[in-house]
Amino acid sequence: MSSSLLAYEQSINTLRVFLSSGDEIADVATGGYLFDLVLREDNEYIFKKRVTESILPSQWLLRDVVPAVEPYLLGEHWWEKCLLTCIRAPTYHPCFEDTLRKCTVNSVRNVLIMFIYTLKHDNPLDERKHKEFQMLAHYADGFSFVHAHMGKTCSPLSIALESGNSFLNFRELLRASTWDLGELIRREISMEKNGWTEETMQTLFKERFTPYVVPNILEGCKTCASTITPLRFCWDYPWLRQLRRVKERMDISSPPDEEETRYQDAWEMLVTDSSSGRCLTCCVKKNKKRWPFLVDLPYMRLVY
Repeated sequence: MSSSLLAYEQSINTLRVFLSSGDEIADVATGGYLFDLVLREDNEYIFKKRVTESILPSQWLLRDVVPAVEPYLLGEHWWEKCLLTCIRAPTYHPCFEDTLRKCTVNSVRNVLIMFIYTLKHDNPLDERKHKEFQMLAHYADGFSFVHAHMGKTCSPLSIALESGNSFLNFRELLRASTWDLGELIRREISMEKNGWTEETMQTLFKERFTPYVVPNILEGCKTCASTITPLRFCWDYPWLRQLRRVKERMDISSPPDEEETRYQDAWEMLVTDSSSGRCLTCCVKKNKKRWPFLVDLPYMRLVY
């Protein structure tokens, strides 16, 4: 056994002894200190040690340490964070299913929303993704619910609709699952009442879309040095335009109207500025006098 692996095992043994006392576990778990420690250890193990297949500290915790204490002492928030750790692991986490069974429906729904939100990234939809998607949906009792996420109320489908990539991935996962799409659409329409009809929603699930790809800039912003989030993760306008056309029964290939032209001009300018090495915040500051509506983008409302 390597020295680094032995050190991690010794630290987990220390945690096991601490947890077995039981007296302070409620405060530690509720405050998130123990979870934060393990998550930090995971990150160091992955990124500093360049390990992708060895057993992570979180695996030791969930497999060996947690069973040594009463599960109710850890609380709902603890199990939700552990479930998030499982789906964020570099490979399928062997404790995923057991952790899932310990979570409340509310916690599983929180994690399912986060899972769908991350579908906007370009990660492949491998067997692991399909399995996690199916199991999260099963323990969340399906997709027909509304939930608070990042300061707003949303459903799993409405989160998927925020970007073209996330919707196409969500649609592919649904098609490969056993969920009744027609029933999901009917319940979504009755639940959200956001202007969609069963007919237009059915069209959305049948239409062919090609996501607009903007090059990712790996360096920091040349203006403020902050990390650059890919533009389409913040405001995927080409997708939103297609979404509007389907929703309003417009010809998806017709020339742009006046509103679309205005937004398209702003989008193209943001693409140019972003490709030159500016973050979205700096791009908006540079162009907001010409296009004041940019400040009202959902991403920008979190900044200003």
